[in-house]
Amino acid sequence: MNYLTLAAAAVFFLLHLVSETIASFIKYNFSSLGRHMLGISLSNIFAIASRGFVALYGISIAVVIEKSFADIQIYGYVFSFVLILGAGFSLLLANLKLSKAAFEDLIQGKLPLHQRFRTAFSANDTTCLIPVRGVAALMLGTQFIAVVIAYGLCFYLPQNRLLIISFVPLVSMMGTLVTILWVEPRLASMIDADNVTGYSAAREFLRARALSFSFCAALLLMMPWLMSGSGS
Repeated sequence: MNYLTLAAAAVFFLLHLVSETIASFIKYNFSSLGRHMLGISLSNIFAIASRGFVALYGISIAVVIEKSFADIQIYGYVFSFVLILGAGFSLLLANLKLSKAAFEDLIQGKLPLHQRFRTAFSANDTTCLIPVRGVAALMLGTQFIAVVIAYGLCFYLPQNRLLIISFVPLVSMMGTLVTILWVEPRLASMIDADNVTGYSAAREFLRARALSFSFCAALLLMMPWLMSGSGS
């Protein structure tokens, strides 16, 4: 039961990351197809699903912490692995694109849906004119993963868990502000000038988010050592 609850929390969090990654992939790829509103509509579906998955993660991991089903070291290993999987999935989608011909075949073709879906994607090797680097890249994923760092701290400071969790919206908002005020407006301006650049925007955005996920995975791995060092 102990490991099942932790495994459930890990699966829910991975689905959270996957849903957000798919949402971004759809939004930028559909902008290249000239289907902006359809892309936003489909993207919102996955974004809403992501919020559901992170809520289920929160409930599951709260049970793990309250019942002492795991310690901070096991938590760090498990969710570092989950974040690496999320980063890998983001890199995978960063290198794929949905071309216009493939999209038309996907919705109108006569082959079975699973066969059309399998051949719908091609390699995305475009170069973005607006790079997302440095602190901006690291901040791109914080709104989605601040909660996993916070719950990790709750293992070490259970008496302050309410205060720690209360900081999650603040940290998440910082990542959100970087995304909506700095990164996305610049990419949107590029796409408005030429729709086809949506592919390069998707590649750049998802690669930066993969970097953010990987950085937080490293933080989680170091957390037991950092906490023991600060407590000595």
